[in-house]
Amino acid sequence: MRFILFFIFLTSFFSCKESSSKLTAYDVIQGETMGTYYRVSYQGVEGVNKEKINSIVDSILFIVNDEMSTYIDSSYIGKFNSNEELLEGVPIHFTTVFNTAKKVYKSSKGSFDPTIMPLVNFWGFGYSGKVAKENWDSTEVKQILDFVGFDKVSISNNKLTKEDSRMQLDFSALAKGYAVDVVAAELNDLGIQNMLVDIGGDGYAQGKNEADKNWSFGINIPDPNAGYREIFVALQIDKKGLATSGNYRNYYEVDGDLYGHTINAKTGFPFKSNVLSASIIANTGMEADALATACMASNLDEGISLIEGLPETEAYLIFEDSEGNMKEKYTSGFKAYILE
Repeated sequence: MRFILFFIFLTSFFSCKESSSKLTAYDVIQGETMGTYYRVSYQGVEGVNKEKINSIVDSILFIVNDEMSTYIDSSYIGKFNSNEELLEGVPIHFTTVFNTAKKVYKSSKGSFDPTIMPLVNFWGFGYSGKVAKENWDSTEVKQILDFVGFDKVSISNNKLTKEDSRMQLDFSALAKGYAVDVVAAELNDLGIQNMLVDIGGDGYAQGKNEADKNWSFGINIPDPNAGYREIFVALQIDKKGLATSGNYRNYYEVDGDLYGHTINAKTGFPFKSNVLSASIIANTGMEADALATACMASNLDEGISLIEGLPETEAYLIFEDSEGNMKEKYTSGFKAYILE
């Protein structure tokens, strides 16, 4: 699955604009979280200062990290992964992410599976650090598959249980997107109407930027040699989440073979596909986040078919053809978001 990096370059347009009696100037808060950056651009409202917004955002990020970070042993998911077969008192944020993960797991027919954490670690992309797997035994992979499968984990009566004590969860394909959604919801509650929330490339946009236009994004060229400002396509969105997933920056090479961090939960091996990156637009950042991973764990046509079957959700996939050229394929409704 991931540790997948999301490569969306944000482009905002700036201009002078008179503020109304309730709305104030645009501002930005930014920092680091979840091993990446966060940036929140917004038009303020009277009575809510920047310090308050900064405090709210920091609190949200702390809580999400404390529940879902695989890098924090004391996190809720960390405790679950440490061979504890049952945990009582499931936190509300964790439950929300868990339920969305189940939904995507089912709709993707198991291509998206948060229980592949042991496989992610086995192949050298886990929380122990990126380490190239020089040698492996297919028998060992098959043994790990015995305790992989999201249908073997459940929440019942506010208890999180697993069928095998060796099972582990990885919500890195949802946590950033979920944090984006919670931040956006809190800003809405404060009366903030125009905002862009971006955590490591997972974004949610609402309203207008300072130029009184929809917020603009750019999807990176999926090439490890391309700069972060080199754009394949530009987009505009409103009241939507956007996430991009790809293998082209997180892989290693052994004896001429490339191994990406997207793992096939059914075979246990890194998933090989001609899809270079998958960008998803959905109603929430969390859904976009998870579905981008699901598309990277599927072949080109399967990914498009998956997203076409979901309401109010669109996909833009960049793939490599048989001659090594980059091509695009997107769902029927995606064109409406492309900046010409």
